[in-house]
Amino acid sequence: MSVTIRVLAPAVTGEPRCHFLVQWRDSHAIQHGRTFTTWQEAAEFDAAIKAGKLPRDAPGRRAAVTFGTAAARWLATKQASKRPSTADLYATELRTHVLPAFASMPLPDITRRDVQEWVNTLAASGLAPATVRHAYRAVFKSVLNDAIDDGLLARSPCPPRDPGPDHHRPATRLPARNHPPQP
Repeated sequence: MSVTIRVLAPAVTGEPRCHFLVQWRDSHAIQHGRTFTTWQEAAEFDAAIKAGKLPRDAPGRRAAVTFGTAAARWLATKQASKRPSTADLYATELRTHVLPAFASMPLPDITRRDVQEWVNTLAASGLAPATVRHAYRAVFKSVLNDAIDDGLLARSPCPPRDPGPDHHRPATRLPARNHPPQP
């Protein structure tokens, strides 16, 4: 948040003009700006934002879309573009694993901690690691990427690497058949 002086083209009368710009980021990490004609108004507005007295979202901004709404849009697209068996798999994983945790949450309110806790819950429930990975990568992460593409979300809460415990077992070497054991 800051106040910047912007010099404008001279007025028709020839006198110099300027305005004062206050810029801030809302809870969705989207940058906004508002101009004022006097330094005093700009400084008061800037102080109010810093003090948290103004709403976190810009006035007139549409309400955040819930994950359930974004998921329904995503699934409709997949049902039109994928084989029926694939679309059914997506719908099942969405309904059984993803929507119970995130359906009513506004997209910008989903945090990395929420994602990690959800993955941990799925892993602890006894699901196969491949099922957990598929629900995360092919369904959950895909819905969020679609929301980003549609401008509904500024950035993904998904970590750069897939979350969750490492389920890979170390490879066990089998002895060679035709060779005598090594001393």
